[in-house]
Order: sequence, then structure tokens, then C-alpha cells
Amino acid sequence: MISLIINWLRKLEEIKAYWESKEVPDEIKFSLIFDEKWLNASVKMPAIKKTIDEWLKKIDNDLSVIEDLPYFAFEAKETYLTTLDLGRAISEAHRLQAQAEKKAAWEAEQARKRAEAENTTVNYGSSKPSEPIKENVESIYEAPKKTWLGFKALLSVEDATALKDFFMSRNIEYKAI
Repeated sequence: MISLIINWLRKLEEIKAYWESKEVPDEIKFSLIFDEKWLNASVKMPAIKKTIDEWLKKIDNDLSVIEDLPYFAFEAKETYLTTLDLGRAISEAHRLQAQAEKKAAWEAEQARKRAEAENTTVNYGSSKPSEPIKENVESIYEAPKKTWLGFKALLSVEDATALKDFFMSRNIEYKAI
């Protein structure tokens, strides 16, 4: 029994050494991909190395997909790093986007109600708003007109991250040129 445990520990060390020899993002933990079956004598190191290489290729591809998300890519990546589940990460981005849209709709409704209440007060209880006030209230609800603007910028990684965070905070769509 002791020799079996020693063999497992040696094999585990060999597997970890291979993992550490690869270029793995710091956020990806070995425990997320480790399979206890690898410690069985019937599972040979070439098969384990091939599986690890396949995992790393999948992780790289998945992270590329996540980075290309137009919104909530940071949050999706955080979910992915703890689960290695691309579907779950994308679902989280969609959930957060839906929540942001609901919040924006709720805030617009609150603004409409406030404007309506102010309008009623200004008109001394009249239910028909005066024209200037009506125009102001309607302008609140018009979606701002947007246009695509292309530009290049020489940025550090820190600057690029800050720019991406700003875009996300303002719900600005962007894509690489």
C-alpha cells in the first residue's frame, strides 16, 4: 500500500512538473484540470501530457472568445477562470447584460415618473403638460444617436484595460480594427 502511495506521489510530481513547464495563465489552477485517474498505473504519461496540452489549447481558445465579447468580458473571464466552462462564462455575460438593460429601463421609468410628477406640480395639477416641458420630458427618453468612430491608440496594457473598463461602464460597443 505504501509503495502505491509513493508511486502516486511520484506520478503527481511528474504531472505537476509538466504542467509548470507549460505557459499557463497564472489564474488557471492545476486543480481545475487534474483528473485523479491520471494517478492510475494504467494511464501513461504521454496520454496525460496530451490531455494537458488539449486542455491548454481549449483554455487559450476559450479565453480568446471571452475577450471578444462586446460586454462584460471581465466578469465572464472571472467566471471562466473558476469553472473552465465557456458556456457558463458566456451565460454570465448575458445575464449581466440583461440585468444592465433592466436597470436602464427601470431608471428611465423612474426618470419619466419624476418628470411627470414635476410636470404636474409645475402646471398646478393640470394633466396636460405645457409644450416646453413636454419637449424636455420627451428628449429624456430619446435614445442618443450613436455612430461608429474608428481610431488607433498606442496604449500600455494598463491603459488598454482602463479604456476597456470605461467602455464597459458606459455600455459602449467596440471592436478591433
